[in-house]
Amino acid sequence: MDPRVSKGEGKDPVARVGIASVASAAWIGSAIDWYDFFLASFTAALIWPGLYFKFLSGPIALVISTLSTVVIGYIARPIGSIVFGHFGDKMGRKVSLVVNMILAGISMFGVAFLPTYAAIGLYAPALLILLRFVFGLSLGGEYGGAQSLITEFLGESRWRGFWNSVIASALPTGIVLSSIGYLLTLKFVGSSALAVNGWRYPFIAGGAAIVVGIVLRYYIAETPLFQGIKSKGKVERVPIAAMFKEVRWLLMPLCLLNTAGLAITLLAGNGPYPIALMRVSGLTFTEILYAIALGYVVATGYSILSGFISDLIGRKRMFIIGSVIAGAGVYPALLLLHTGHFPYAVAGQALGTLIFLGTTPILGAWYQEVFPTRYRYTGSGFCFNVSSLVGTLLASLAGGYGITVSHGVANALPYLTAVGISGALISLASAIAVPETRGSRLKE
Repeated sequence: MDPRVSKGEGKDPVARVGIASVASAAWIGSAIDWYDFFLASFTAALIWPGLYFKFLSGPIALVISTLSTVVIGYIARPIGSIVFGHFGDKMGRKVSLVVNMILAGISMFGVAFLPTYAAIGLYAPALLILLRFVFGLSLGGEYGGAQSLITEFLGESRWRGFWNSVIASALPTGIVLSSIGYLLTLKFVGSSALAVNGWRYPFIAGGAAIVVGIVLRYYIAETPLFQGIKSKGKVERVPIAAMFKEVRWLLMPLCLLNTAGLAITLLAGNGPYPIALMRVSGLTFTEILYAIALGYVVATGYSILSGFISDLIGRKRMFIIGSVIAGAGVYPALLLLHTGHFPYAVAGQALGTLIFLGTTPILGAWYQEVFPTRYRYTGSGFCFNVSSLVGTLLASLAGGYGITVSHGVANALPYLTAVGISGALISLASAIAVPETRGSRLKE
């Protein structure tokens, strides 16, 4: 049946609407989110310091570029999750998801055409930071909305972990696509042109993809579970207030669960620091991009596998196993990335993405099953983005300090390892405090 005409009747949402259509609409926004994440990480590490932060020099330029352009987006995301979650829980998932993609498209095109420091001076970095903030604000509403969309069409399906992890697989897939985008740009314009204006083309392509995502989401139906509470008059007046009132003591661990996910990604995956580490170790732009693309192809498999296993053994057990594995993989990953040899860099990337084997992909179903429909969009988006911000700040500030005092990223491996393990321990401790939800009935 066409999802545009689904009215929410019947007992099985999956039977009424093509789940592949819903998954596609939910998946594309998350893919663009992480597509942009890698573009920002790559350019913040290798290109933006010279174009927008030319008034700085040495390791401090890399650190400031990372903090101001990558971290600022994650500071904005909890705010965006509250704003878009509010409207998503009051007006519907579809409307909020379309609007946040429109705002994201405006921001991405803005970055693509932004003049450099040489052209407009300090206005250039200021506008870059503002546009990155706007992008973070808009995509703060992406996670909660995309995961709510797929969950509320699945209803009581026993495979919620699998399908939510399919949406989560958009994260590594987005990174693969952005790597391919830069590889194509390198092929056609060369490394010299890439560092001048060629880096803008992948951002333009991302903006075009957002247009496709807007169209897909426009033609999808509202979820039957939201329609259900709306018809009963159970829509929350202030969803964020209801969340704080009812969830209470669980909010702290829920808001720390994804600490490892972002910290380890920034430190040993595709963040600015591991990219800079591969570069100073002698790898070319092309080799770095290929290593990341191949590593995150493996991560896509990790993601879907972990969601499937969580449907068999439980969210909590799989997440705890994944946190231990991810923490143990940080140091070996950094060592491999530091060798300066391409095959080892690929292996390092595969190790650095172990967070997708049991941590980040599990959160989709886990958050959705913890929160009721009345504030599911707000609650899942807020907790995911706050925990992502904690992981980002931990990696960026502590990692940046380690790079600064070590006089370069190549000397900072012990600092980066300690920070990554700390993130894994925080996620592990938080997971112990959150109840198991596999097989639970979704609450109104």
